[in-house]
Amino acid sequence: MTRSCLLALGSNLGDRLGYLRCAVQALRAHGLVLRSASGLWESEAWGGDADRPYLNAVVEMGAAEDPWELLALCKRLEREAGRDPGAERNAPRCLDLDVLAVQGILLRSPSLSLPHPRMQGRAFVWRPLAELPDLERFQLGSPLPRGRGELVRILGPEWIPAQGHSEGTEGQP
Repeated sequence: MTRSCLLALGSNLGDRLGYLRCAVQALRAHGLVLRSASGLWESEAWGGDADRPYLNAVVEMGAAEDPWELLALCKRLEREAGRDPGAERNAPRCLDLDVLAVQGILLRSPSLSLPHPRMQGRAFVWRPLAELPDLERFQLGSPLPRGRGELVRILGPEWIPAQGHSEGTEGQP
């Protein structure tokens, strides 16, 4: 069975847009189907590193039933993009992928909680997330509150190339 899932994507090193596009292409290559996407938002990095702002987006994808496999795929794609799993929690990174929710699954464990317990206070998650349709299917709880941090929307959902379209980016990640 295929369920809808919500994934947050972020990047604040190198070709940020290229890393996000490659992540979506890699997710598709692993059988996930893009159902909807937010626009692309820029936000200040937590910790105040003004020289390394993040690009952020949220996508809804159709994924396999097992949320643990989805989490493992996200972590693998982060490592392949150069993320050091031993780095500090909010260290700069080429790619950050978070599983926010999986339709019909509520889960609490030390390594995976669904819906994601910290998304409510993060403007870089809720602002893009609020652009997606039919969020009530994901049992996110109360309406999305205002999180801290300033964001600027810089592109609409067209930032993701169409399926099968190979979009060149500078310094392809």
